[in-house]
Amino acid sequence: MDRDEGIDWQSGDLQVVVNEERFCSIWPIYREVPPGWRPVGVEGPKAACLQYIEEHCDGVGRLPADA
Repeated sequence: MDRDEGIDWQSGDLQVVVNEERFCSIWPIYREVPPGWRPVGVEGPKAACLQYIEEHCDGVGRLPADA
């Protein structure tokens, strides 16, 4: 059985991750970050992670080149 089966993973602690093209996303902290993605150092509830993305990324969820 998949560990996430029946669990709303977005209700727990999350982290902000970014890929090689600088696109940001949220990911559960208890799961290994997938290849091609890395944590940016922001963890917490969904609202806090989405707030970071809103404040630091452009309209399509990309971090600026200098970030």
